[in-house]
Amino acid sequence: MRPLPAIPTALILVILFLGLAGCRVEVNPAVELPGKILYTTEVDGMSQVILNTPQGDDAEVVTDSGLLRNVTGFYEPHPVPGGEAIVCVAAVQGFREICLIELTDPPTAKLLTEEGSYKADPVVSHDGFYVYYVSTSILGDDEIYRLELDNPRKEPERLTDRRSDDSEPIISSDGNDLVFISDQNGSMDLYNIDLTGEEEPRRLTDMDGDINAPCFDAESDYILFDVLSEGNLDIGYVRLTSTNSGTLIETEDWMEYCPAISASGDYIMVISNLDKQVDICLYTWYGEFVRRVTDDEVREYDLVWYW
Repeated sequence: MRPLPAIPTALILVILFLGLAGCRVEVNPAVELPGKILYTTEVDGMSQVILNTPQGDDAEVVTDSGLLRNVTGFYEPHPVPGGEAIVCVAAVQGFREICLIELTDPPTAKLLTEEGSYKADPVVSHDGFYVYYVSTSILGDDEIYRLELDNPRKEPERLTDRRSDDSEPIISSDGNDLVFISDQNGSMDLYNIDLTGEEEPRRLTDMDGDINAPCFDAESDYILFDVLSEGNLDIGYVRLTSTNSGTLIETEDWMEYCPAISASGDYIMVISNLDKQVDICLYTWYGEFVRRVTDDEVREYDLVWYW
């Protein structure tokens, strides 16, 4: 194949600048964005799940101590497709179990697991069929399981089995790719399992710093995450198909973590300690601050944005 003619560097820079400028959204603090957000915060001395809009103007507490017997907190919410229910972690009698909450009036709840062990990181597949979650094995390792949402009494399927901690699973929109965090090579990095069995498991990231809180974009092309580097948390990304990675939001004076992305891919919501107050904040894909979504003295965590 004949090589392409060389393009002057200056022309390449102009083309790149024009392309990025044409895609860049304007910073509009009043921009209205679709969907709902879920997060956890302290309410009356107990960790509770909050349902809100991306504008932060309609916060609703969807959990309380009356939903389950002996419950002391709810964590890590994730929506069930359709938006009429969520799964989360419930702290019950010293253990953490996976819980389904129907967003009726009033909400109702039931436990999906009751083994009396430590569970974490529940996420529901896009077809609503499976719940993926983390459970501690008898050897003390964190492993990933999946459970049929409508048949929780069926034996869950173990998807990872290695002498490492595997956690924070996310599922691609077609249900074929399971991406998760693992320390199997020392640091916390992203790995991928092809659930169709056609491809071998592979490592997606090899960055300077531990990775946490991954999430897919709408097309399951990009994966966003927070990365701890030199004592600071920033927002990075990697592409599922090419493993190209980089940083989207990076500041020296405060930390950004637990990213969530808009349906259009133009906006990223994060939890930030901007000005020493931990709130949910909105940024553009290019790392430009847009606005605070929450503005209070309590700490928010476990952020999810769904559409």
